[in-house]
Amino acid sequence: MISTKPKHDVLLTGITGHLGALFATKLLQEKTDLTILAPIRAHHNIDECYQRLSTYFSQEHNDYKTRIELITWPDYFAQHTTYHIKEIIHFAGSMAYRDAKQLHKGNIELTERLISIAKTQQVDRFIYLSTAFTSGCQKGMIKESLHQHPGEDATAYTASKREAEWLVAQSNIPYLILRPVIVIGNSQTGHYGGESHGLYQFWDMALNFINKPLPLCALPPAENPLPVIHDDTFIKIAAHARKHSINRVIQCSPPLNTMPKHQLLLEIWEEQFPEAVLTLEDPFATNNTSLQRAARIIQRRYRENLSIASHPWSFETAQVDGFINEGLCINHPTRSSIARCLASYVNQQVNV
Repeated sequence: MISTKPKHDVLLTGITGHLGALFATKLLQEKTDLTILAPIRAHHNIDECYQRLSTYFSQEHNDYKTRIELITWPDYFAQHTTYHIKEIIHFAGSMAYRDAKQLHKGNIELTERLISIAKTQQVDRFIYLSTAFTSGCQKGMIKESLHQHPGEDATAYTASKREAEWLVAQSNIPYLILRPVIVIGNSQTGHYGGESHGLYQFWDMALNFINKPLPLCALPPAENPLPVIHDDTFIKIAAHARKHSINRVIQCSPPLNTMPKHQLLLEIWEEQFPEAVLTLEDPFATNNTSLQRAARIIQRRYRENLSIASHPWSFETAQVDGFINEGLCINHPTRSSIARCLASYVNQQVNV
């Protein structure tokens, strides 16, 4: 009997996010007849989502509306048996660091439900977007494997992503687990279309202190590695892995010997804002109430990211190193590329 189910090559979650939209662009560019089914949250307006996606597609790929079907999550779950899909790429999730209930719902329960659908549909592969920090704050080299004995988690977010990794790996479905470090903007233009997490949260905070003393003692040690990756580099790695790897955990990070230091961030900041006031003074050893207030704001609002940034991370990158040896050309972050990201972000904030 011939199936009458609508067929899509890929079920892609998280398309309303920056990385999801970038990966959708990459998928459609690489295979001209590929189609995508993309569930979105119920509060999103489908026409507005298509409009946002239009900013990711060049003129020669303006057929995205006919190749990407957007559907709300409630409608998809109600109708999922009427669709036939070949592959699930799961980029959606919750980053509600301080909301354990929402993290469980968005990162664990949703993954469980998609795994169940994947089994029913007998998909060829399940790709899961995780994070490099699921190891917890371990000492030494962090391996490209599931974490049997994680260190202390900086946030409940990393614990929820680690649990989801195990669900995917133990599902008996061919899988890939992608673990990017902190994602920043395009290596060439600096443009970043995502939310202000990670490095952008720090920059967002620092913009409030350009003409006020910013206590360096409240920030991560200057000599610590800065684990960042450009969004276009991550997309290249993810697309290459999708074609050439299976049942692997892939840590998407620059090698330790090329990873910039936090000191570089301070130097770039001072170049961008010569008027910035950076001080080594301990705010709580003085009567400087303005400095004390700045330190408290930083510690209260950004404690999760500061905890992550304060750890001396070192990631095994054997998979990506192998891709490079096979001829994959990627751009690791440099002083100039990070400076472009900062300049682009500041320009976006000015024009908001």
